[in-house]
Amino acid sequence: MRSIYQREQRAVKPEWLPTAVTFTAAVLVLMASVCFGHDLQSTDRPLVTQSYSAQLNPAHRPQLNDVTIYYRPTDPRRSVLEDWGHLFIYVRDDETGESAYFDYFPENGFSVLGAVDQARIDAHASLTIETTARQEQAILKGILAKQKKLPEWKLRVATAILGLGSTCVTQSLELLRRGEITLSGYDPEGVWKDAYMEFSDVYLCWKQNPTYETWFGWSVAVFHQGAGYSRPQAGTEYGRDPHHQARRLDPKAINNQAMYFKNGKRIR
Repeated sequence: MRSIYQREQRAVKPEWLPTAVTFTAAVLVLMASVCFGHDLQSTDRPLVTQSYSAQLNPAHRPQLNDVTIYYRPTDPRRSVLEDWGHLFIYVRDDETGESAYFDYFPENGFSVLGAVDQARIDAHASLTIETTARQEQAILKGILAKQKKLPEWKLRVATAILGLGSTCVTQSLELLRRGEITLSGYDPEGVWKDAYMEFSDVYLCWKQNPTYETWFGWSVAVFHQGAGYSRPQAGTEYGRDPHHQARRLDPKAINNQAMYFKNGKRIR
């Protein structure tokens, strides 16, 4: 459970409360919330019925572009070495109309940039991040460069934990960093959770209107992650998608055919 804590401001501090007790209580609150906060319920938690972006007056809404992260959890019927889940990304610049998917995986000894179709999108959850045209262009240029020379897919447990190798995780994170989107995680699940805790609609709405619970006389802001954090549903959008693009295929994306690479070079 990841929680954000903020001490309630009070006009009068109790004189009788010893410093040692205050420190101990703070530590207990921190430990308890981190360990058990996911199960806490707050009766005044706001319902998220529509994203903040969708509530903006369209006439005053700034021009926003989109980056979408698609995620599929591991198949519980298979080992992590056979299937550790998957993620891919989609980028669109509404100012130029350019867009691209980056769906990187191994197949029969080749490193592949897949041709994304609607079925592929439907099989993944998505989280859309609102960005600027400058960020979009940086990521698009990175995808174009990888279409010319793609690193050989390399996945080993030890190297993956260290953030090394060449996988859907390392390559997607590198592209996102080009667009000044810094996420972490050594596997698809870790990247998804990190993105959820920064860009999900539920978190952004909570950040604007946090809910509080009282622990040992302290007012603590606690974020309840919800099922989308650890059990996202395929076909569901968890971010802010003002253009409603994430859940439908973009047929004009520049890479709508599969590309096969060997030793970094495209062979077909």
